[in-house]
Amino acid sequence: MTNQDDQTLGQRIVTARAKAICKDGSRGISQAELAERADLAPNTICGVERGTITPTVRTLARIEESLPEIGMTIEEMTSLRDMEACR
Repeated sequence: MTNQDDQTLGQRIVTARAKAICKDGSRGISQAELAERADLAPNTICGVERGTITPTVRTLARIEESLPEIGMTIEEMTSLRDMEACR
């Protein structure tokens, strides 16, 4: 199992989606479901997960608010490793 500190931002969001609760009570939501919950375009979620889009703080806040059952904060989504990659 991968340590969360070794995961990219996108990998952490994929992991959070897998832990999220669907409308029918099952675990795991799609990128489209997360996009709908966060009021974001599905291609934004896809791009963030793939690392081709650098999300704004507002986008991260929307993702955080869309996954309350996970309890993942923006601080947990991001890490020093992600910030260093942006330099």
